[in-house]
Amino acid sequence: MAAFCSSLLRPRWTRPLWCEWFRRNPRCIVWRGRSGFDSVGRLRRPNNGWRPLSASWIESPSKRLRDERTRGALPVNKWWLVLGLIWLLASVTGTAGADEPLTADDPPPSYRVEVIVFTQPPIQGAYQEAPRVDAVDRLARFAWPLRDPGDEGLGYQRLPGSELQLASAAQRLEMREGFRVHWHAAWEQPGRERELSQAVAVPANPDEVSPEGMIRVYLSRFLHAEIDLRMDPDDDTLERFDLVDDARDSARWMLRESRRMRSAETHYIDHPALGVIIRVEPVTPAP
Repeated sequence: MAAFCSSLLRPRWTRPLWCEWFRRNPRCIVWRGRSGFDSVGRLRRPNNGWRPLSASWIESPSKRLRDERTRGALPVNKWWLVLGLIWLLASVTGTAGADEPLTADDPPPSYRVEVIVFTQPPIQGAYQEAPRVDAVDRLARFAWPLRDPGDEGLGYQRLPGSELQLASAAQRLEMREGFRVHWHAAWEQPGRERELSQAVAVPANPDEVSPEGMIRVYLSRFLHAEIDLRMDPDDDTLERFDLVDDARDSARWMLRESRRMRSAETHYIDHPALGVIIRVEPVTPAP
């Protein structure tokens, strides 16, 4: 009798019919929430917005679990087990790596750097850039000049001329009309972060108009070269650009470049009046 009375209070649409309707209409959009109907047969509408609802949300959990096992998928509770195993493996790996930390005694990689700094005439008929008018700030960054072989002191040691690999390129530049090589040097240095890498000073020649500045090679995630050069233009250049008297004292050519380098490749950095050829390659440690 109780079962008969409870059957009279059920909604008109029973659960099996509702599931069958969603199997035939899988793309129907309805409110996704907890149980589908209230005591008088009206659809409950939770305040979580419209969402697509498939028949698997209405089927019993046991049937969904059987379907997942049939398809070879892991149940939801087993995903937590997999994530726990991954976290445990990562913890063990991190602990093993912490047993042998890197120390300050581990030497950084060494690199061989070779640089050519030269001047070039403007290309006839092409774009010509006027010198920049900036405040006089000779070397904004601190840099050390290279040391001659055998000298003691700060700064990197200059490699002898017999070890220059770009000597033929420097000779070809000198043979071209209007080109002039002002600085050609090579040195070895450790690959460190930018804040720890020592910049190399490019000195100016007091007997002629020549560029001066600094070159810094550092190793972050990749190799980088930072170049900051400047050169006061000669009188012919000042006359050609017709600068006023107040601008003549502060006009200068500026070459500021920060470039990612590829190891063992020669890079050319262009400028209307200046030019830089730089090559960085790793140094193989002696056995």
